[in-house]
Amino acid sequence: MRNGYNRKAPKSIKKKINYLIVGTVSSVMLTTTALAVYIVDGNIATSTPIINAAMTTVSTTFETQMTAMDAAIATAIETQTQLVNSSIRVWTKQKSVSANEVALNDVTNSQKKMAALQAQMQVERRLETIENKGSYGQGYKTCTVLSDRETTDVIVKNGVQTRPYLASSTVIAATGSYSDSYGAFEDMNSTHKAKYCTDSQAAAGYCSATDKQGWNLMTSTLFTPTVQGSDVYEAQNSLINNMVGMPDDPIPKELVGAPNASNYIILKQRKDAIISPAIYSLKAIQSEFLGVKGAENKASISPVDAINKEVKRYLGSGSEYQEWNKVLVAASERGVLKEVLQVQALDLYLLARQYHANEREELLLTGIVASTQQLNANSGNASSKDNQAFRTTDDYQRAVLDGKKIVSDFSTSQYKREAAAVNN
Repeated sequence: MRNGYNRKAPKSIKKKINYLIVGTVSSVMLTTTALAVYIVDGNIATSTPIINAAMTTVSTTFETQMTAMDAAIATAIETQTQLVNSSIRVWTKQKSVSANEVALNDVTNSQKKMAALQAQMQVERRLETIENKGSYGQGYKTCTVLSDRETTDVIVKNGVQTRPYLASSTVIAATGSYSDSYGAFEDMNSTHKAKYCTDSQAAAGYCSATDKQGWNLMTSTLFTPTVQGSDVYEAQNSLINNMVGMPDDPIPKELVGAPNASNYIILKQRKDAIISPAIYSLKAIQSEFLGVKGAENKASISPVDAINKEVKRYLGSGSEYQEWNKVLVAASERGVLKEVLQVQALDLYLLARQYHANEREELLLTGIVASTQQLNANSGNASSKDNQAFRTTDDYQRAVLDGKKIVSDFSTSQYKREAAAVNN
C-alpha cells in the first residue's frame, strides 16, 4: 500500500539477524567439538582449566552474540513499529482527508442543488410575472385605460352637475322666472338676424345670410359636440329658447295683491312644472355634447366624445383599436379575461346611462300627459264669453301689436297674406 502501510521489513535487517544466529550456533558447535576431542585425547585433570577457560570464552562469546542479536532484533522491531505507526498515521490522515472531501463534496453538491432550485424558482417567478403582470397578462395599457375611465367619469359628472345651471341661466323662459316678453322677443329676433339668417329669409329681405344660417333652427345643432363659449354653444341655446318660447311677463308691483295676480301666479307655476321636464331633457342632451370649463378655465371634451373614445378602443378602425387588437391576440388567458371584464364594465356603464335616459323619457311622457289634461280642461271650460273677455285684456292687445310688428318686418306677400288671414 501507499506511504509504507503494510510494508514488509527491510531485507538488510533480516540478513543481520540470520547472520547473528548462524554465527552464534557455529561458535558453540565448534567449541563443543574441540572440547570433546580434547577430553578424549588428553588427561582430565590437566584439561579442566582449559575446559573452564574454553567454556568461559564460549559463554562470553554467546552472551555477546545474543546481546548483539537482541539489539538487532530490538532495532528491527523498533524500525518495523515506526513503519507501522507511520503507515497508520498516513492511513488515518488519508481517511480524514477522504471524509473531509466527501463532506465538502456533499456541501458543494447541496449548494449547487439549492442554487439550481433557486434559479429554477426565479425563472418560474419571472415567467409568472411576465404572464400575469406583464403586457400579456395585464391586458391593453392598464394604467392608460384606468386613467381614461376616471377622466370620463369626471367629465360625465361635471356634465350632469351643470344641467341645472344651463337650465336656469341660458333659457329665457326658465321655470320660476319672469321677464319682459317683448324685450326677449326683440333680443331673440336680433340675434337670429345677425347670426343665423337663412338664404330664404335673406331672399325675402328679412336679413342678410350668414355662414351659420339656420343653426338655431336645426335639431342637429343640439347633437354637435362643442365647448362653452363657442358659436355652436350659442346656437344650441338659441335653438332651445326657440323651442321653449317666450318668458312670462312679471306682475306689476301695484297689482301683486289682486285676485287675478294670484291666479296668474298659480297658472304660471303649473305651466312651469309641466314644461320643466322638457327643458331639463333639452339641457341634458346639450350637456352630453358640451365640454364644460374646469377650474383652470379650460374646456374639456364632451361626455359623448369621452365615451366614444372608450367605445372606439374596443370597436373601431383607429390606431388604438389596432393596438388593442394586437395585444388581445398575443395576450395570455388572464389578459384576455381582463379585457373581457373591461368591455363588460363599459357595457354596464352604458346601460346605466341608458337607464337614466329612460327615466327622463318617462318624465317627459308624464309631462305630455299633464299638458294634455290641462289643455282638455281649458278647452272644456272656455266659452265664447271668456274668449271675448280675453280679447279685451292688455296681454291680448300687446300680442296683437307684436304680431303687427312682425308683419311689418316681413316684406313678402306671403307673410302679408298670412297676417291678413290671422287678422280675419
